[in-house]
Amino acid sequence: MRLEHYTIRRCQKEEYPALIRFIHDHWSENHIFCKSRAIFEFQHGSASGGYYDFIIAVHRESGEIHAVLGYISFSTYDKGSIEQPVAVSGALWKVREDVQGPEVGKLGLGLLYYLLQSFPHSAYVTLGLSADSQSVYQALHFQFGLMGHYYVAAAHMSDFKLIEHPVRM
Repeated sequence: MRLEHYTIRRCQKEEYPALIRFIHDHWSENHIFCKSRAIFEFQHGSASGGYYDFIIAVHRESGEIHAVLGYISFSTYDKGSIEQPVAVSGALWKVREDVQGPEVGKLGLGLLYYLLQSFPHSAYVTLGLSADSQSVYQALHFQFGLMGHYYVAAAHMSDFKLIEHPVRM
């Protein structure tokens, strides 16, 4: 998908300040990435070197980032290659609400299209979908649903922080 007024590409390492400013100003000033570069680097610091695991839409005239799509490459955690991981997981996905123009409605889809084209042999997964995201994925005919959550309480523990009434086996 080509957009006349935007360049869609991976976020380069030297664009870190602009990306964090985007997250701060257009997602949440309290986002953990705005507070901890170490956590950002852990989650989105690409193993391939000069890029972050973020797709950005840069407005050609202003040079500003107008939309972002973060992703997590499973190659960090599995045996897949850096170029074609077993799976990529969608993360923070946002188009600025203050930009206008004939292509703004296509920006979010343009980011997703670029990501899917970049990893054509990788599964695309995502967790924690908002209602807005669910409607987009449904329109695109993606399969999604509720994930079951299961646990096995450690037999040797007696003090739990997340479980009020642990079920023991």
